[in-house]
Amino acid sequence: MFKGHRQFYLSYLKGSRALLVVSLLFGLVYASSSALGFPFLVGKVLPTVFGSPEQRMQPLLVFPSWLGWAPWYLPKGYEVIFAVSFLPTIFLVRGLSQFISTYLLNLAGLKVVESVRRSVFAKIQEMHLGFFGKIPTGDLLQRIINDANAVRLVLIDVSNDLLIQPLTVLFSVFYVIFLCLSKPGGYWFLICLLVIPLVVFVVR
Repeated sequence: MFKGHRQFYLSYLKGSRALLVVSLLFGLVYASSSALGFPFLVGKVLPTVFGSPEQRMQPLLVFPSWLGWAPWYLPKGYEVIFAVSFLPTIFLVRGLSQFISTYLLNLAGLKVVESVRRSVFAKIQEMHLGFFGKIPTGDLLQRIINDANAVRLVLIDVSNDLLIQPLTVLFSVFYVIFLCLSKPGGYWFLICLLVIPLVVFVVR
């Protein structure tokens, strides 16, 4: 039953799947820039440029030792330029990705609504005249207008939120794990985090 319903709803995405995929890709860019950009700016860029002499000597990126990658330092003489341009760049990337994602998402939603309303209108044209005497006009308008918007909400808006919001959290968790693995003894913090679900389960 659920498979049939799924195929029924997905059939209305035929003309807007490409728009939806591109919109979700830009949504991923927005999620990653939101979850990684600002913590990286506050935790790494600003202390490296405007911090104490000891902080300025620290590398901007330190990779886990098991990767075997050398630390990455800011190029000498470009520290202030990098710090000043980093924040506007993050805002620009976030703003553009959010605008493009929202624009394409709304465009895909309009195509879905158009497809649903065409199907409903075609079905109404096939009904006999007695059908219009039995069904109130308000119910027909409800099916044509509100139900089409409900299908758009399920297929477009909900699917976008179910992907973008969890990915924002995942990117944030990934950044925390990266920081812990990059610092000596940081894995102890991860071990403490692993205990939290067990504590919550026991309390519940």
